[in-house]
Amino acid sequence: MRKIAILIAVASVCSILAYALGYETGKRHEAIKKTDPEAWKSSIYADRPIVQDAIRRWAQKNNVSPQRAMEGRLIVWMNFPDRACVSLSLHPGSVGGVPVYCYAGDISGAVYKQTTRLIEEYSDVE
Repeated sequence: MRKIAILIAVASVCSILAYALGYETGKRHEAIKKTDPEAWKSSIYADRPIVQDAIRRWAQKNNVSPQRAMEGRLIVWMNFPDRACVSLSLHPGSVGGVPVYCYAGDISGAVYKQTTRLIEEYSDVE
């Protein structure tokens, strides 16, 4: 009986230590991700013309460089039948507004072509 109690106590302590270590590791990982000013560049959409246009517009609106405008932001792509929208969202836990820019799509037959013609802009957010 005494061996079982010792085993349970050791297992409990190990579980608590493993939980604490995992929690701290996860917290550090999130902190690193939030402080990387160029995290947005890893998006698969970062090189698309309408994303570059949205970033340029957001930077121009705030009178900063595109690099500075995208600090703490991530690219979110939204496709709709007649348009594609780009949201420059904030990292989770950040405070501020999220601009959205929508661009026209050209449906010719069965082929959908993205244009760089801005049709909607929601950038009065800060």
